[in-house]
Amino acid sequence: MRDRVEMRSLLARRRRAGDIDKSAENRVFATFQQDMANGSLVVHPIGDERFSEATDLIERLFRQPLRTPDALHLAIANAIGADEIATADRTMASAARAMRIKVKRFF
Repeated sequence: MRDRVEMRSLLARRRRAGDIDKSAENRVFATFQQDMANGSLVVHPIGDERFSEATDLIERLFRQPLRTPDALHLAIANAIGADEIATADRTMASAARAMRIKVKRFF
């Protein structure tokens, strides 16, 4: 459920900024939900250990102004052995590169 909230928040922010219109927002959200349903996107649970790892990342990568959700995403990526992530967030991309995780940027 949190995944849908995060995506909806991202899309709403983009619409408010004038980057996309309501129609594009709805299409992207529908595609996101379809990708979740067919297993193209997988949600990994957030256990207490991930919060601890996120805390450590914020301290270790102190030059990157990581927000809590970004630190958690990176902690999970690290824990599952992801070698690449996709993000529109510059700070998260920079922190991932510092962790030697490849980044695919989208806008």
